[in-house]
Amino acid sequence: MLCHTLESKLRSGSRQLHDDVGPLVSAAGLRLQLLRADVPDAGAGVDEITAILEQAVQRIRAISGELHRSPADQIGLKSALFRFAEQNPWLSVSYSATTRLRPEEAGALCQATMAAASEALHAGASRVRVSVSGRVGVRIRVADDGTYKGRERALTVARLLGEQAGLGFECTTGKGTIVSIRYAIRRPSRG
Repeated sequence: MLCHTLESKLRSGSRQLHDDVGPLVSAAGLRLQLLRADVPDAGAGVDEITAILEQAVQRIRAISGELHRSPADQIGLKSALFRFAEQNPWLSVSYSATTRLRPEEAGALCQATMAAASEALHAGASRVRVSVSGRVGVRIRVADDGTYKGRERALTVARLLGEQAGLGFECTTGKGTIVSIRYAIRRPSRG
């Protein structure tokens, strides 16, 4: 629970830096450019301050990116999984889910999926298939041909983090391994 709470705070801090602080610093730079146009004699001082503000924006972007642990927070679950597959030739992805996810939901699903797929590689799998489906929720199935014993135990941390984020996480082993990750959209109660 503590890990999930810390992840939520990191994600929130990153979003605030990116969505609130970064634009404020950029706006200050634009206002300085307008000032420079109105007061040409202030050009050298404005240029120096503008350069400092640009450095601040670059650092804000870098810190925000470091705090984002999941690419799905920024580009969505579908794009993040396809990008992950492009970087890993042993992985294939099919995506038919139509559910709209908030960034934190997409991030949790992406982290759990990447953990399951990466663990499959460490277990000696030569192929891993990720299938994503759902209309009112999301169901992800990570199937592989690995035979490593103790896979469930190796995925304990991923399962616990997923459960804290509201995911269902099951692992079935046999001739291969199937990890099932589910997220049900919570509907507001009628009242």
